[in-house]
Amino acid sequence: MIPIGERPVGREAFSHGLEVVVDYDENSELFKAAQEVTAVRFVQEGYYDSLEEVDAEYRPYDRHSLFVAAIQGGEIIAAARLIIPNSEVGQIAVNDLLDPNCPLNADDKGWQDIAAAGRDKLLDIATIATPLHDESDVSIADRSLYCLGGVLAVAKLAKLTHLIAGLDVRGYYLYRMKYGDPIWTIGEKVNYHKSPCVPIMADVEAALNNGSDEVRQATQIGYRAVTSVFK
Repeated sequence: MIPIGERPVGREAFSHGLEVVVDYDENSELFKAAQEVTAVRFVQEGYYDSLEEVDAEYRPYDRHSLFVAAIQGGEIIAAARLIIPNSEVGQIAVNDLLDPNCPLNADDKGWQDIAAAGRDKLLDIATIATPLHDESDVSIADRSLYCLGGVLAVAKLAKLTHLIAGLDVRGYYLYRMKYGDPIWTIGEKVNYHKSPCVPIMADVEAALNNGSDEVRQATQIGYRAVTSVFK
């Protein structure tokens, strides 16, 4: 499993002067910048009313999180927060998905998919976000792929077989277009934080082997960044 003791940073260069970076030091500048990028985008999209509201919801997870970020010109252009799976809160997302009282929950087939995968084999993508306005020449789709490449690498290295997340439907359709069947919904679309969202799962190994050349390249970059941290 992913260690929670030492907290280094891993970087790997890509084209466009872009790097994939992995960090799980909650006191680092990168970690805080990734938090800010996420909070600002969520408020801009109307998911939350204020930055303080976002902070209040996610602050308790900071010491159980790591960020995978795409960086260009010293600025974060995409960031994904993952919940460390062997932490005390690592199963919260699974519990929420299985709770019929939670707005974003799995249907009967989703329950079966989670049971088949095994709760201890799931990695939770808590958030994934890109800045709404920046100077980057990398498309929103591509920068999201670089982040997801790092996420898949974290899961593979930690011997976790599936990802789970609640995604904005736009994000789901993007990843579905790029990866195909290895990413699927496990519940109905609902309005969650004022946005249409769906609960999803992804088969890590199948996703790694099912993408286009650009997806494979992004994943390879992410994998090298991750392994430079957790080796």
